[in-house]
Amino acid sequence: MPELRKQLLRVITEPSFQLGAGELHADLVAAARPGDLVPAIEELTALHRAKAQRSEHDKARPANTG
Repeated sequence: MPELRKQLLRVITEPSFQLGAGELHADLVAAARPGDLVPAIEELTALHRAKAQRSEHDKARPANTG
């Protein structure tokens, strides 16, 4: 138990841990939330589907051998 107490006191008292926690918090706050990503995912999905449909349409057309 003394080692656990020692390590806890170190985490609580050393400024580097507080700085690191502050940086981690800032990163988490700045990160996109899953709900923020939905519109971008929907747009990319629509673009991908449209591209796939065009590709299928092109395959179905007979080649121009003129």
